[in-house]
Parts: sequence; structure tokens; C-alpha cells
Amino acid sequence: MTGMIKRAICLLALAWPILAAEVVLTAETASGAELRVIVTDFSSETGQIIARVFDDRDAFPSKPDKMMMAERAVIQEGQAVATFSGLEPGTYAVVIAHDQNLNNRVDRGFLGIPTEDVVFSNNARISLGPPSFDEAAIVVDQEDVTVRVQMSRPPK
Repeated sequence: MTGMIKRAICLLALAWPILAAEVVLTAETASGAELRVIVTDFSSETGQIIARVFDDRDAFPSKPDKMMMAERAVIQEGQAVATFSGLEPGTYAVVIAHDQNLNNRVDRGFLGIPTEDVVFSNNARISLGPPSFDEAAIVVDQEDVTVRVQMSRPPK
């Protein structure tokens, strides 16, 4: 199997369950810490990002119905910021998609390969499947946390 086919299968397996579900935005709570995810390196500034945060290592990233919360953010001046408020101390992982055409899902091309960009917290790499929860893990204590990631591009 060639590297291109392996990557295509990996991205197909990754994108289908992750962002196929409709995004449900959750209300912020007043208590707890804030996790800010700053996303840069977009292929274009059109559209928005859809970011989902998980605290369940068994659900990440393939069970969007078990995410904690989701946020949308517009891209401005080369970056987008998703802010998750009210987080209790713990370990979290985030998956972010660049929804270029504002249809609230990841578009796919031939064989279901994503045609829109996807990135994970810690810039965790995709290798024959999505990264593990531990590879994308962000520890949030009592204080606010800010992380930066660079958007990945699907293969052409």
C-alpha cells in the first residue's frame, strides 16, 4: 500500500466520525478555568473553525456525541481563537476543523478524504489514524491555559 493511500485511509477514518455530527454549542459557566486554543497557519481566511474539547480518552476524537463542549470562531488576521470556559482541573484534548464554506461540517472528496483542514491540540500528528488522547492531552489546573496550534492540510 502506498503512503498516499495509507494517509487517505487514515484521514477518512479520522474525519468521518469526528466532525460529521452537527455542532452543539454549550453555555459557558462562571466557575472553573478557561482553555484558549489559538489556531494559525490557515490555507485561507474564509469560513470558521469548529473546535471540540473532550475529557474522555475513549471518546476522543471519534465520538463527537461524547464531547464536553464545542465552539465556533471566525478567522481574523490569520488566526482564530476558541475559548472553553468553566473547565474543572483535569486533562483535555481538542480537535479543530477549518469549516471553509460555513456548512458546520468537514467536507470530503473522493473516498471520503477531507477537503478541509483538521488539527489536534499539541499539534498531535496523524499517523495511520487519529492521535491518541495522550498525544493531544492538555492539562488544565486552576489557572487559565492558552495553547497554540497550526492548521494541518489534507493531502491533495
